[in-house]
Amino acid sequence: MPAMTIESQTDDLKSLRTHVVRGDINLPDLATFLSGLYIAKDFYPDYHALWDVREADFHKVTQTNIQELAKFV
Repeated sequence: MPAMTIESQTDDLKSLRTHVVRGDINLPDLATFLSGLYIAKDFYPDYHALWDVREADFHKVTQTNIQELAKFV
């Protein structure tokens, strides 16, 4: 499986951010992506977020990883 990629789109009319994640999930890279997203000038915390992970591979992700990510978010 290829390295993780994230493609994002914002729909201001629907107050919606869509993120499509593909490849092997890399939690440090995901945390870096989220950090950048949260401090971006065009980040609106009231927007809905839709994460499409149908093409992502979670085989290396553990329950502990998910708990750590949830605390981060």
